Amino acid sequence: MTGLLHLPPELVEEISSLLDPTDLCAVRLTCKALNTTTFSPFWKRTLRTIKTDLSFTSLQRLSAISSDTQLRRYVQKLTIRAFNRDEGVLGKGCRWERHSSGHIINMHKQPAGQKLDRILCHFINCNSIQIETTSTERPEPLNIFTATDAIMIIMNINKEAGLTIRSFTLDIFFMGMGDGDQELANLDPRRLQLSEAHYVAMGANLEELDVRYRPDSDPANDWPLNVMLHAPGLRKLRLACHAMERVSFPIFTLRLALMDLPCQHLQELEFFSIYTPIEYFIALLRKFKQSLRALKLQAVRIRSTLDDLKQMFRAMGTFPALETINVKLIESGPSGWRSIHFPAVAQKPVVDEAQGTTIGFDEWPHYNGLSCVEYSGPNMNVALNILAEAMKFTSEW
Repeated sequence: MTGLLHLPPELVEEISSLLDPTDLCAVRLTCKALNTTTFSPFWKRTLRTIKTDLSFTSLQRLSAISSDTQLRRYVQKLTIRAFNRDEGVLGKGCRWERHSSGHIINMHKQPAGQKLDRILCHFINCNSIQIETTSTERPEPLNIFTATDAIMIIMNINKEAGLTIRSFTLDIFFMGMGDGDQELANLDPRRLQLSEAHYVAMGANLEELDVRYRPDSDPANDWPLNVMLHAPGLRKLRLACHAMERVSFPIFTLRLALMDLPCQHLQELEFFSIYTPIEYFIALLRKFKQSLRALKLQAVRIRSTLDDLKQMFRAMGTFPALETINVKLIESGPSGWRSIHFPAVAQKPVVDEAQGTTIGFDEWPHYNGLSCVEYSGPNMNVALNILAEAMKFTSEW
């Protein structure tokens, strides 16, 4: 350790940042000097993302961190999730006053609300919020604190305190009775009471939105649409649903395509497990034609003929900024569903021989053919034409 002690502090910090947590802890225990020198990299790694289930005990711990002027500056992301995912319990030990219709009221007057407000205001570098939870009953009883309540509280604090939220993730599941039996859940309309001012404040600094839930016809589930409508600086959007939602998500996609969205510079777009008619999907993609740099489609069902799907791929070759395409497990068909694969890519993966750029390809377990393809680089129009030519329905339904 004598060698380390004689190195400049900046170099010791750089070295310690490369160590795994166990080794870094061992280094810190060797002597007081190294404990002091590695203070910053240790806490930067430990507190970069902190988790809370919004229980009384958890809020007490967060309060202790937020009260420390040195430690609180390291927190960059707050994840709200049940520590026991199977039980999905949030807010244990905290009481919330509710309106007769179901939503929480007088948040700034309630102890848990006041404590969380102070915590978030002290975490001055925390600009990423993730709400990840499960429910075991649909709908949950009003005495149970849910993900919808968490959205309500975070957005209310954000509106009043002017937080700088650049990234927001919503990931909610409904847990069934069987092992591993889960599906995406929706928001509870009884608990969501938000004004336009809430959405304006949320969208003011938002750059990334990741939403994994089940949309339905209830206005409460317009939440992501309303956020996008007020987020002019949105750069990255990820939407995940359940491909079997054959009524709700096509309507959701259509409304998104028809909306006058202020985010004119969206660069990354990802869809996971959605279902949409091709005409809605094309209309949506065209909104971001000039700015879109990366498109990822995974487990997507697009109602379309094979020729129309090929034409969509060729049309994306005219997107001037597009530099990355990633496709995994597309299903399509004018009636019924058949998997799409790209068998000819294995024989002709080269996009530009001089630059050495090729299309990556792979098989997916339990699926026939090369159903996974990706390309990143110049000459995107050439790559997309190759994919369009190679695209076929698999022989099995």
